[in-house]
Amino acid sequence: MRKNEIINILESFENWRESYNGRDYGLGVDEYYSEEKLHYPEAYAKLGNGYLFLYKSLQDRKYLDKATECAQWLLKNSYTKEWKSWGLPFKYKCVPAFSPYLLTTVFVGDFLLNYFHITNDEEILKVVLSIADYLFENYYVEEAKSYFVYSLHSCLSYNIYNATSLALGFLSNLKEYLSFRNLEKLEKVYNTLLSSQIKYNIWGYSDDNNLIDLLHSVYTIEGLLEYSKNLKDDNLDVIYKAYKFTKKFFITKNGFCIRTLPRISKLELKELLSYIKRIIKYKVKLFTSNDEARLWGYAAALRLGVKMGNFDLAFNILNFVKNNLFVDEGYFKYKSSDSRIFIRHEAHIFEAISLLFYRAKGGEMSEVN
Repeated sequence: MRKNEIINILESFENWRESYNGRDYGLGVDEYYSEEKLHYPEAYAKLGNGYLFLYKSLQDRKYLDKATECAQWLLKNSYTKEWKSWGLPFKYKCVPAFSPYLLTTVFVGDFLLNYFHITNDEEILKVVLSIADYLFENYYVEEAKSYFVYSLHSCLSYNIYNATSLALGFLSNLKEYLSFRNLEKLEKVYNTLLSSQIKYNIWGYSDDNNLIDLLHSVYTIEGLLEYSKNLKDDNLDVIYKAYKFTKKFFITKNGFCIRTLPRISKLELKELLSYIKRIIKYKVKLFTSNDEARLWGYAAALRLGVKMGNFDLAFNILNFVKNNLFVDEGYFKYKSSDSRIFIRHEAHIFEAISLLFYRAKGGEMSEVN
């Protein structure tokens, strides 16, 4: 796929998005709440990152202006007054609407940090550092195994590996601003994640849930990769093995992505091995809609290819997405056989393709086998 084809996809998407929600970038429906359009901070952050990648690639001021509008909306719409934090605009389990979550706050923090690196706006840096303080003070738990809780509400106040890992990666990007004590906390979290792998250098969802799925596996790898690059590069082999597992068992050669592996425990490896053999043997046409990853799963897999330097993998995924999920109107389907539009998913794939365009345009075209 040529670079002009990628920018054509991104520009078509942006034309669709403008017709869908105008300057309310993160306004839309969600797979978990489709009754009405709401504003999703996660979508503002992911779209904002996409605009930053396009600005860096094309030096077109309009993309920086759009990123600025996303940043301004987020700063004006924090879910808490004392701290800057963000979450979901609907109730989920025991968590009320407009309550902050670790993952959403990390997504926003990551975007604002990227925005600061381009604009050098010291006020933005102050906000990013206050987010770090908020996470350490409210979400960090130091026990035999240290981690960040997913939510401050009891039903989700535990260690979800992928969210903890992304928080670890985000905070490690602030290493020059963190105290020695906070750096120690990050190392303890890092060691917790390494000790929480089940088999094949991969993670389940949490201590009590061994479900292995594409999206959250990639999140976990991304956070650990970021931390390792910033603070500890002696365990990259662990990350590389997790990447190899994910590539082999979740992504087919033509870019089709699989959503989950079976729920397993350490005593159920025969079931996992049987499933793996079937994945290797089956052709894409034998998978059902339930087996296919959701749109943000494709986005995660595409980002993984880019971040691991495997551009062949990233372009294979993008080609599948272009041929099976991208529609003439400019948006992306939820799945190959499901045309529903969910704004958070749309934002994730826009960010991922923009990242690929930026890295490919910069000539970083190497491959990890």
